[in-house]
Amino acid sequence: MLFKDLGRTSVRLSAVGQGTGLGGYSTNPSTYDDMVGVIRAGIDSGMTFIDTAPAYGDGSSEIAVGRAIAGRRNEVVLATKVASENLTFDEVIASAEASLKRIGTDHIDLYQIHWSNPTVPIAETIGAMAELVSSGKVGQIGVSNFSLGELKAAEAALAPNVLAAVQVEYNLFDRSIEDALLSYCQNAGISVIAYSPLHRGLIASGARQLDVIERIATAHDRTPAQIALRWLIEQDRVVVIPNTSRIERVEQNAEAADFDLSESEIDEIDRVCALQQSLVPTDSIFVKIDPSRPFYGNLEEAVENALGLSPSPKELADQIQAGDFLKPVRLVPAKNTEAKYEVRGGRLRYWAWIIAHGNDVPIPALIEEDN
Repeated sequence: MLFKDLGRTSVRLSAVGQGTGLGGYSTNPSTYDDMVGVIRAGIDSGMTFIDTAPAYGDGSSEIAVGRAIAGRRNEVVLATKVASENLTFDEVIASAEASLKRIGTDHIDLYQIHWSNPTVPIAETIGAMAELVSSGKVGQIGVSNFSLGELKAAEAALAPNVLAAVQVEYNLFDRSIEDALLSYCQNAGISVIAYSPLHRGLIASGARQLDVIERIATAHDRTPAQIALRWLIEQDRVVVIPNTSRIERVEQNAEAADFDLSESEIDEIDRVCALQQSLVPTDSIFVKIDPSRPFYGNLEEAVENALGLSPSPKELADQIQAGDFLKPVRLVPAKNTEAKYEVRGGRLRYWAWIIAHGNDVPIPALIEEDN
């Protein structure tokens, strides 16, 4: 296994770690019952960096991770998070204590803010996390799903201590962090933890990209997923945390660190899988409601924010008007509707964009092709 430093510390992260989100926030907690053996197999394969969060399965992911690392705590680097709705000083402390109890450990190696919350001063949140570091309950501090502007604000609040990591979506389809955030982190010595590195199993987007990846995979006697993971960890400071519930996939993921791509192969993948961002009229986009995860189906609902989402669409709109937009929304061609596209990822950002700009300004988007 290839290892990389966590930020500017001596803590070593396996370049291929283990994500434990399994379908996101709405996953049934019982799904995690079978994860213990999978996580242990990952540790046996060298994937000793494990990332979890209270939001995954309403704490069930943390419980499964705790069972998996019981008796092996000193072998792993453990990362978890605090949710955006729990970012006041007292809430951060209480959330960390609850995570420690669920996992069954006395310390967290990397504690991350899962999403920003503009209603809570970042200095207050960072102050609580620094207190956890001082008490020995947390080793290092990180952020997740932060824009570059938000990351810099967290760094300023943390000084003179340093931020160790930022966790963001990064794969061969969504390379938007390469615009500015990736190079900033590389220069600042901040680890980049790439979630969804396999683009939710799609690897890339479109037949042309997949043909190239499959050809390179055949030449190395590897899978396309291993090629995608290997390309990502070739990037300085980047580690990946793919999710899987299958032991055979865990072993394949670990093996992505056990071979090399040639410079010409790295360059070809870079060229063929270049970011293809579009500006799409917002009135050509349809927001489909997912019964398993309540959300807003129209602008009025989004403005009202009756579900109490944090940050709210209006709060995100304020950030957008200030010039701080996290990343493009993810679209797919719409079916059974007059709209041209359907939102596959970033529904909150979609409504925030309309609140900020109406239908007058096209929204930055990534459009998935049929694979």
